[in-house]
Amino acid sequence: RSVSRGLGDVYKRQVYKCEKFINQCVESLFSQAFDDVEFIFYDDCSPDASVSLIHQCLEKHPDRWEQVRIISAQQNSGVSIARNRLLVEAKGEYIWYVDSDDWIEPDAIRLLYETACSSKADIVSFGFYYEGISRCATVYHYKYKSVKECLKDVIGNNWGAVWRFFFRRSIATENSILFPVGYNVAEDYVFCIKYLFHVQNIISIDVPLYHHITYNTMSLVATQDIHSLVHQYEATIIVEDFLRKNKILQLYSKDLNLRKAYVLASFYRYFNSCLLYTSPSPRDTERS
Repeated sequence: RSVSRGLGDVYKRQVYKCEKFINQCVESLFSQAFDDVEFIFYDDCSPDASVSLIHQCLEKHPDRWEQVRIISAQQNSGVSIARNRLLVEAKGEYIWYVDSDDWIEPDAIRLLYETACSSKADIVSFGFYYEGISRCATVYHYKYKSVKECLKDVIGNNWGAVWRFFFRRSIATENSILFPVGYNVAEDYVFCIKYLFHVQNIISIDVPLYHHITYNTMSLVATQDIHSLVHQYEATIIVEDFLRKNKILQLYSKDLNLRKAYVLASFYRYFNSCLLYTSPSPRDTERS
């Protein structure tokens, strides 16, 4: 169903190769103590049982049937096209992108929506759990006093991830803010910065509401290669051009330089690891 008021839509990143994690994610969505919401899933031609597992979970929550839409792509299109499509399909006042291998706290949607409405915020930030391969969670807290402070933080490469913000949808639609197509990483870095540029007010919730899972070996982040690093670099250039065009590059130049240093270090680590893998062993050297 379409919801004209209220949260409206909780999105998932495109559903693709996430069958080991999708159940926990979907269960955390359908178990929310909030009713005025629509869940939109984008099936990006996933070759596994991810979509079937969504249906199985939905059978346990029959009250959610009218609130769920599953959009099926005709061919695998990538994360940016998926997210742009979801933005077009949205009807709600606020939106939240939730990655298919992550999950959210039981009362997260209600808390985010009520906070956004009471403060008339354009964007809400919140804390999150970072869960690595050891399954031990590190808690990150962010308390921004202004939009400028948040923008500096994101430009400087401090978690410019789309899942860590609760967005007022109209800011994106009225300013034609989209995810750059063709990128498998850093597309949300570009989106978040362009979105924050148009924001008037922000509010932060000093409570961790999101569980970011990093031990999914099939995720785009876990399978980074040279193409991913190139996308990181190109996204940085897109942001630099955007800041220059809007005459604020000098204001955020130090933060952007931090981002550039991070990308450069990532290239260095990648090529250094390649050398380690391709260098001959002493025994091979002796044989030659």
